[in-house]
Amino acid sequence: MGMTTEHAVGQVRRVARRSESDEQLMSELHLCTTAHFDLQAARKRAESPTRVLRALVRRVSWRPLDDRFAVWCREFICEPKERTMRHLAHPDNLALAVLVGTGVVAGSAAS
Repeated sequence: MGMTTEHAVGQVRRVARRSESDEQLMSELHLCTTAHFDLQAARKRAESPTRVLRALVRRVSWRPLDDRFAVWCREFICEPKERTMRHLAHPDNLALAVLVGTGVVAGSAAS
């Protein structure tokens, strides 16, 4: 995630170029541990030309009134859920996220 397109691309490259082993990086940064995530593939993809990475960047509403940018591709987004997210990628569409079954509503216990 980044505050601008360039920042997002830079973040991906900085992580990919770190010298730690894959195991250390996965542990330290709490990266995805599912079987289909491949850190080596992510490191390789991060070395793509800047124009290629820029073309993959999408604006993401991180919090209300707080948009960020992410390099949106399978190597960096562990579970992209394209079937759902393709609708949210359209700038005119919105989503409401609701936690169900937690017993907490707006920070206080539900009665």
